[in-house]
Amino acid sequence: MTPVSPFENFCDLIVQSGLLDRDSLRELLRVCPESIVDSQTFARHLTSRGLLTQWQIDKLLLGKHRGFFLGSYRLLSHLARGGMSSLYVAEHVDSGDIRALKVLPPAKVGESSYLPRFLREARVASQLKHPNIIRVFELQNASENGTETYFMAMELLRGRDLFAEVTENGPLTIRLAVDVIRQAALGLEYSHRANLVHRDVKPGNIFLTDSGTVKVLDLGLAGFLENQQDENLTREFNERILGTADYLAPEQAVDSHIADARADIYSLGCTFYFVLSGRPPFPDGNLAQRILSHQTRDPRDIRDLRTDVPEQLLDLIRRMLIKQRSARIRTAAEVAEELTCWMEHTRFRTEFDEPPVLTSDADADGRRLKRLRVPRKMNTQSETPTAALRSGETPTVNANHASPNTNRYCYSPEFDAFLSLLDREHRMQTVMTSAELTRRRRLLSQLPYNLTPESSENQETLMSVTEKSPVSAQTEKLSTDTSPDADHWNSVPLNSLFRTPATRAANWLRKLSRQ
Repeated sequence: MTPVSPFENFCDLIVQSGLLDRDSLRELLRVCPESIVDSQTFARHLTSRGLLTQWQIDKLLLGKHRGFFLGSYRLLSHLARGGMSSLYVAEHVDSGDIRALKVLPPAKVGESSYLPRFLREARVASQLKHPNIIRVFELQNASENGTETYFMAMELLRGRDLFAEVTENGPLTIRLAVDVIRQAALGLEYSHRANLVHRDVKPGNIFLTDSGTVKVLDLGLAGFLENQQDENLTREFNERILGTADYLAPEQAVDSHIADARADIYSLGCTFYFVLSGRPPFPDGNLAQRILSHQTRDPRDIRDLRTDVPEQLLDLIRRMLIKQRSARIRTAAEVAEELTCWMEHTRFRTEFDEPPVLTSDADADGRRLKRLRVPRKMNTQSETPTAALRSGETPTVNANHASPNTNRYCYSPEFDAFLSLLDREHRMQTVMTSAELTRRRRLLSQLPYNLTPESSENQETLMSVTEKSPVSAQTEKLSTDTSPDADHWNSVPLNSLFRTPATRAANWLRKLSRQ
């Protein structure tokens, strides 16, 4: 028997994949140049003629012939992968329409509330038709070998989200910042009139297309106003806090079930602050401390970071960021109207199109964004339908599972203790995954057994342990020789052990929840 050459094997894989039929391939081989003598040169010929994409070729050269079709779509390229879904560029087999596919991996179908939220996001988004909200066309599920894969087809956007734009190029010009927030407010107002609150408004979920149109993205955490179904879903899966810490409204940190349109306005105000200053309102501290800051502190004056912001815009941001939601701007329409009036009155003011005038403090603060690490991606492209899988923002706080941006996010022992307080005393569910919960129990179990709450000296020792990094805490203070099991320290009242900002944060959250 004559052995099959690598080139013949490559051609067989193309046919098996379904990307080209045997007759079409035979005709291509008949008319192709004589210089094509191997798989690599033939692959380049196919891509140059637009018959196959580079992503498809790469998979074929690796010997793979499956995974090129999903439902009625032919996959063209892979955009990004996150903790909850993957993004592909795809072509509808019949119509030829190019779409972005957001795919829920089969492994996630049975985990927590992934599938119910994914299905609801597709259902809700498909009903919203507004120029400032990303369009979802349909939801499909494909079955192969008994495994179901759910995906939604969305419009393919060209551009980048605000987080990527600001972190790479710095704060926006005044006029551009006003315009993107104005358009985002129009999109949010439309969703609010449809009784839908977004609950995760942030720079990474606001997309600026190459044509200048702004799109609000990612309705995965959205909830219906005055709808018991949403509350049942979050309670069923033990989810209480939903959102992103750097942009989280004070009342939303207590209970996402009570968040209404005013919570989105607060988050949009934080986003406005970010695009003007290059940093979130409270960039310092761990996750618990930043949540606490939203409850108790006013953000730094933007003029300390940037000197060219008009007082009218500063006043609007202050009113969007009022802690008590009853005193906050009530509707996104008010925000859009004020910004529209400002743009009309200043349309001949060229200074608002100039690059930002930053102070030296702003330059230093901008470097702090490096802590908002960008997660791994398969590739970086300008064509992306959503930002949740690309931006390196602070992780979305979503109880019982990590967000798309929490890859390898390392919680400090202090924050672990804070979560214990929330779990035990406030009955608020943790944002950590089961693996991270195990890590917390391990850290607590390694604390010296002879430390007790009654000893002030021991309390100081525990404080010094929790205020260090996980590595230094384990190497300098933890004694594994005398460690009890994890259940011992899980039974100790942590509020008597940790006199840190984490304790104060938990106290504030409990206080607010009783108001």
